[in-house]
This record gives sequence, structure tokens and C-alpha cells, in this order.
Amino acid sequence: MNIRQAISTFRGHRLPHLRIIAHKKWWFVLSGAFIVLSLVGLVARGLNYSIDFKGGAQLKYPDRTGVTADQVRSVMGRFGRSDAQVQVVAGKGGSLITIRTSSLNALGGPPQTQLSFPNSKALTADEVRGVLAGFGLGKADISITRKQAVARTAPLDALSSSPDVVFVYHPKKRVTTSQVQSVLTAAGIPAASVTVAGGTVAVMTRPLPASAASPSPLPSASPSASASPSAKASATPTASPTPSPTPASATASGVKKALADQAGIAPSDITQRTVSSVTRADVVGALVSAEGIAQSDVKVKALGGDERARLLKSLAVQAGVDTASINIEDFSPTWGTEISKKALEGLIIFLVLVAIYIAFRFEWKMAASALTALAHDLIITVGIYALVGREVTPASVIAVLTILGYSLYDTVVIFDRVKENTESVALVARDTYSGVVNLSLNETLMRSVNTSLVVLLPILSLLLFGGDTLKDFAFALFVGVASGTYSSIFIAAPMLSLLKEREPRYQQIRTRAMRARPKPALRPVAARARVSSAPPSGDGETKAPAQARPTSQGARSGAHKVRTGSSKSKKGKKRTAAAKRRRR
Repeated sequence: MNIRQAISTFRGHRLPHLRIIAHKKWWFVLSGAFIVLSLVGLVARGLNYSIDFKGGAQLKYPDRTGVTADQVRSVMGRFGRSDAQVQVVAGKGGSLITIRTSSLNALGGPPQTQLSFPNSKALTADEVRGVLAGFGLGKADISITRKQAVARTAPLDALSSSPDVVFVYHPKKRVTTSQVQSVLTAAGIPAASVTVAGGTVAVMTRPLPASAASPSPLPSASPSASASPSAKASATPTASPTPSPTPASATASGVKKALADQAGIAPSDITQRTVSSVTRADVVGALVSAEGIAQSDVKVKALGGDERARLLKSLAVQAGVDTASINIEDFSPTWGTEISKKALEGLIIFLVLVAIYIAFRFEWKMAASALTALAHDLIITVGIYALVGREVTPASVIAVLTILGYSLYDTVVIFDRVKENTESVALVARDTYSGVVNLSLNETLMRSVNTSLVVLLPILSLLLFGGDTLKDFAFALFVGVASGTYSSIFIAAPMLSLLKEREPRYQQIRTRAMRARPKPALRPVAARARVSSAPPSGDGETKAPAQARPTSQGARSGAHKVRTGSSKSKKGKKRTAAAKRRRR
């Protein structure tokens, strides 16, 4: 193919004739190599999650001295935060500095207690929070990995000074925080703190009387039937000159009964615990029981110090502002966990709906081929992301989910053309099913390539010239779109032909086509034999091929002379042989 033909093919004026299906083994080997490389990257390096998933802190403050990102990064490096992400955005009133780094709690700040233990039962953050909430630690900052769990809570030693009580129970019905809060408001304790996590409900409130018996009951609680309205009115202002902070109805037994009725359990199933009586051994023992580990596996560490204050002071002095101008926003890993969980649920629902749609619109073998291509795109995109070490952000998750739809678009276009062409029985009988799939690919090839280029060019511009916040998103999109285009052409279609050729009907068609096809190796040999020596005729003459026969009169006379001379030479040879026999 010359340059003019290539340009004509690219512009759609000429149909390409590529043997894509015939070389499907090579495409599968190439894809297998990329998949193995991606899996090695995932296992060896892993994904570089951002603070949105791991938890961390984001610092924002104005700049008055014109510092650069490298200068800010050098300050963070002195405090063990050399991997911090620094962004300096210039504006009219000065620059705005944004720093994203790991949590600053380890550097100091408010006193905290860190509990680290192996996550042998693969508990979720909500399940660990439910265990801690039973001891008044429902606001713990919990980080969960595959092998270890880390919880940062209020100091355990400070629990001894808390006068609150905690009601802990496991409801049989599904309840939400707002539902429990409404029950508590009706029971007379609207300011109670409610934690619903991991199938555990913990309600922390002020101390409550055990029963409804009160030393000074309200006179209006059970008025006499014969009391006059004037007597009631006069009794109202003198009922309680100094109202108690705890209404008479807010008793421990009443709260238990209200919560038990809502949860579908008995009041005796609700445990009441005084926070001041909680010890460090109680918290550690609860974690040991929940995880099924030894007590020595739980590591307790006190956090605190002045490193955090010194870091903030250094950043403020460098930027020419005061420490109060630095806005600190903490990210909990729970939010990233929820994002990942929702993304996984959305992915599963998407794959199920795609399989149902393609199987209904086409057939189940096309659905299986399309899902294979989607899995190919997912593994390669995530694996390359891990190999290059780019940070996984919520934008990256959105990009991965977006490329699946784009890859599916090309696959459906190719499958629609395959379905249209295979409806021709004569075409399938002549070219077999694989040949029809190859024809359909050539008919839609330039459309897929051109649409992919139109998408890749703006993504490439974002990747090269966009800001740091857009580069991770653009990189995931670029790899995914390129992989999706490749998989639609070189994975989905060859996989479909491989599955369909195993059907008995198409196996018979292929067998008949192979038998009817002339052997290509015999054709040039026969042609050379006809040209070099024609078969002899009955009278001993040699006939020239049709294309070499003379047509003019002179050529015919010359041919006659050749034949006469040949005849005379043969007669002379015969006489010589007879004379030799007579001499003998």
C-alpha cells in the first residue's frame, strides 16, 4: 500500500483489507503480556492512594512573600513530609498555597491515643467504630488496610473523668441515626450522641435516674379530677421553681424501653455502661474479642507534642502570615472507603446491565466477548497506573468508570456490523464466520480509529498542558481510551469468532470451504508446466500453448518447417537403428 492509498483508506474512500482475525493468536499473546505486566505492577508496587482514601490533612493559606512550591516542600521535608503535594496558585490579591499531606496528628496537637492491631477478620471501619462506640469513643479516626487497623481516639486516661453513660445494643431491625435520635427526643434526651455503625447502636448521654421515682414529682403530672381550672393555673407556676435539667420522663428504664421497642429487642438486651468506669483494658479486650487476636497484638500509643505547632509556625513565617491564617482540613479514610465501595457497587451493576443488554440485543457469546474486553481494559489501566506510581484520586475512579462506556461503544458498533453481515447465508458460506467478522472489522476499522483519535487528542493536551489536578484524570482517560479501542478490535471481535467457530454449523461451513478452496501451491507449478512443454499429440507432434501459438502465415510456415525437420530426424534415427540390426 502506497502513501496515496493509505491516505485514501484513512479518509474512508477505500476499504482496508487487513487479516485481523487470521492473526488473533498474536493479538492474544500481546494482550496477555500487557496483562501480566499490569498484574506485576499491582502486586509489586500497589496503588498510590491519595489522602482521600488513606486519610490526611489539607492546608490552605495565603502567601505574601512569593514563595515557590519547592521552598514549601523543603519546609515540609524537615518535618518528615517530603512527599507532600504542594500547589501555588497565583491570584490578584496574592498567591494561595495548598498542601495535601498525611495526617498531622502524629506530629502533636490535641492529646490522642492510637490503637493499632492486626485486622485478622477483615473488619470494616464501621465495625471497629461500633466496638469503640460502646465505650464512648464513637468519634474515633479509623484507618483500615488488608492487614492492619489503626484507630485514633480521645485519650483513654481521660475517660475516667467523664460523667456520661452509654447504652449499647444490637438491633434486629435496621435503624438509622435519625430514627434513633427521634426516639431519644421523644424520651426527653434530645442532646444525646448517637452512633450507628457495624450493626451496633451506641447512645451516649448524661446520667439518668434509674426509674420514674423522683423526690419532687410535678404536681401537674396527675391532677385531681375535681380540680378547678383556677386551681390548675395556680399550681402551674409553683410546680418547680428550679426546673431540673433531666425531665422526669427521661429515665434509664424509659429510654431502654423506647430503644428496645424500636429495635425489636428486649430492654434487657441493652447494656448500660458508665464511661468513667471504662479502663484501657476494657477497650483492648473488646478489640481482642472482635478480631480474635491476642491481647499483646494491640499496640497502644499516646500521641502529642509540639512538632505540629512548629510546622505551622514555619509555614506561616515563610509565607508572611500568622498561624491563624492556615486553614487545616482533616480527611478521614472512611470517606475514601465509602467512595471505593460505591464505585465497586456501581461497576458490578454496570457489568450486569451490560451483559443483559448485549445478550438480549445480540447473543450471550457477544456479551461474553464484550465483558472480556472490558476486563482487559480495567486490568491494563489500573496496572499501568500502579507502574507509573500516579496517585489514585476520586477523579481517577471517575475516569476508570468513564472509559468502560467508551470501550463498550466501539464493541457494540463492531458487533452490530457482524450481526448484519452474518444474516447473509451466502456470505457466511463463502467466507466462513471468521471471514465475515474480519470483513466487518475492516468496514468499521477507520470509524473506530478516527473517533478514538478525536477523543485522544484533547485528552493528550490536558495531559501535557493541564494542571496537576487534571493530569491524573487525563492519564487514566488516555490509557483507558487507547486500551478500549485496541480491545474492541483485537480482543472482542477475535474472541467472538473463536467462540462461534466452535459451533457445529460453522465448523461444517469451514470444512466445506476448505475443501472447495483450490490449493495455492499447485497453481503456479501447473502454469509453468504448460508454458515450458505442452503434452505430445497422437502423431508425435508437440503442440505449443495457446498463448504461444503463431498466428501469421510466416509463423505457420516456420512451424511447418520445424515439424518437417523433426519428422525427418526421427525417420533417420529409425533407419540407422534397422541397419545396425541387419549388420549384427
